[in-house]
Amino acid sequence: MIIVKLQNILDANERSVAWVSKKTGIAISTLHKFNKNDTTSISYDILNKLCELFDVKVEDLIQYKKDEK
Repeated sequence: MIIVKLQNILDANERSVAWVSKKTGIAISTLHKFNKNDTTSISYDILNKLCELFDVKVEDLIQYKKDEK
């Protein structure tokens, strides 16, 4: 399972999805879906923009956790 940690970064930086959209040009709907982990894919371009904006690594944005069965 992939865990999206964007909200943690937003909270730590006191920023909103709307602010990120304005700064990066990423559609707000795309950011909302990503933030809610309601997407089946994410482009390298979006990950790159988010990493650059917040000066973080990819693993700070997303995490893999083995599904518990």
